[in-house]
Amino acid sequence: MGQVIKLYAKKNSFNNQVSELINLCQGDLEIINSIIIEKLGSKIPLIHEIASYLILSGGKRLRPLLTSCSFRLFEKNTNENINHIGLAAAVEFIHAATLLHDDVIDESKKRRGNLSVNEVWGNKTSVLVGDFLFSRAFQLMAKYGNTAVLKLLSDTSVIISEGEMLELSNDKDPTINEDVYYDVINGKTASLFSAACQVGGMSAQGSDKEVEYLKSFGANFGMSFQLIDDAIDYSSS
Repeated sequence: MGQVIKLYAKKNSFNNQVSELINLCQGDLEIINSIIIEKLGSKIPLIHEIASYLILSGGKRLRPLLTSCSFRLFEKNTNENINHIGLAAAVEFIHAATLLHDDVIDESKKRRGNLSVNEVWGNKTSVLVGDFLFSRAFQLMAKYGNTAVLKLLSDTSVIISEGEMLELSNDKDPTINEDVYYDVINGKTASLFSAACQVGGMSAQGSDKEVEYLKSFGANFGMSFQLIDDAIDYSSS
């Protein structure tokens, strides 16, 4: 019980620190949210309804926040470049798409305190709306990114899919070891955190060394985030 309390304390401390970052990047986040809301639109009303239900139901916007903060570290190298804002929205759409697909795979009934999309509308609809959100992400990448950013985020999408498959293929294996577990959370979680940080640095024209630092920070941040989250879930079950 003591360990669980410590984990919750760490998570609460983390939430407080995130709030401080949100205050620093509030202007960026407001524009990012406006882009997200705009791109939720579709000529198919059900797509807009479901995508809005998921994305506007909560969440800290951690990944776009990291993109914004990483950009601000090196913004002195830029001339009012705002491409990072569109790319931060793309990162959030990739994340949202993976949530939809993940909930289908896990047969989850809840997401962010609400009924999951697959529980309300079914698996087929969830998968298709997830595909729509991935497509929106790539539209934003094409508009705001360069070739290097496109390669990074497309490679990251592959890594996320491989992480999902690795987890699924070991789902019933009681002998799964620590290395496989780390590979899963690196693929499913840490890879997108890492990419989110790199995109910010690349948009600010940071040096290769600076972007490499962001890559490492994002990966370690994502691994730590998922380890604490999994430990709390495991201890609470």
